[in-house]
Amino acid sequence: MFSKLMKRPCPIDEFEERWSELIEEYGVTNHQWILEIYSKRNQWAEAFFRGHFFAMMRSTQRAESMNSLLKQKNHAARICTRAILDHVLKEINADEDIVVQSMSLLKDRRYQFQFSNHTMKNPRSFAAIIDLDESKFECECLMLQSDGIPCRHIIRGFKNMRISTFPEKSINPRWFVEVGKKLIMDFPFPSVDKPKEVRFAKMNMECMHFSKLSSQKRKPFFDKSINVVRNLTPAAEDESDALSESDGEEILKEFVKNCTML
Repeated sequence: MFSKLMKRPCPIDEFEERWSELIEEYGVTNHQWILEIYSKRNQWAEAFFRGHFFAMMRSTQRAESMNSLLKQKNHAARICTRAILDHVLKEINADEDIVVQSMSLLKDRRYQFQFSNHTMKNPRSFAAIIDLDESKFECECLMLQSDGIPCRHIIRGFKNMRISTFPEKSINPRWFVEVGKKLIMDFPFPSVDKPKEVRFAKMNMECMHFSKLSSQKRKPFFDKSINVVRNLTPAAEDESDALSESDGEEILKEFVKNCTML
C-alpha cells in the first residue's frame, strides 16, 4: 500500500487524504518513525513531483534512494535495541550529506571507497573498505570499532552497492534485540541459589554504572575506558572456563592498573 501511494501520480490533496487513511488503518498515526517519514514526503511522494522538470528521470529512479532509506531504517528498527536505534537512524539520515568520491573493486566483493561531506566548508576525506565475503567493514572514522554501529560513510557505501539491509557484523551483536532477549531468558531473576545469576546481576549493575560515568567524560577518557574493557573481554570469552585463581588475580591486577591510568 505504501509503495503504491508513493508512486501514485495524484494531486497533493488526494495524497494527504489517502495517507491519513493508510496510517489510521494500520494504527501508526503517532509512530515516531512514521511522523519522520511524513515530514519528508516532498522528497519521495510522486504527488509532490508533478509539474516539475526532472530531465525525463523516472519516478522509480527518483524514489530509489528513499526506498533504500526506508528499508535500512526498517531493518535497523527490527534488529537493534531501543538504546542504540536512535544513533543508527542518525547515521542513516546523515548519509545524505556524504558524497562518494571514488569506488573501486579490489577483489571479488571487496570494495574500496573514498567519501567526503559536501555540506562542510573544508570537508575531510574518509577511506573505507567494505568486504562482503569476509564480513569486514572498516572506515577511517572508526565508528564501528568504537561504538559498534556503522558510520554514515559505510551506510553510503551500502546504498551505492544497492544493499538495503545491514550485513552480518556491520552492527555489533551486543546491540541486537535478540541478544537482550537471550540474556533475559538466561538470567530472568537473580537467585542466591544460582551463583552465575548473582554474578551476572552484580557485574551488570557495575558495568551500567561505569558505562554511564565514562560516557559523560571527555573523549580521551571514554576511549581509554573502552580499551580497558576490550582488554578483559578475550579472557572472559575463554570457552574452557579453566582460568586458575592466579590467572584471575593477574587479570584483575591488570584491570586495576589500567583503571588507575584513566
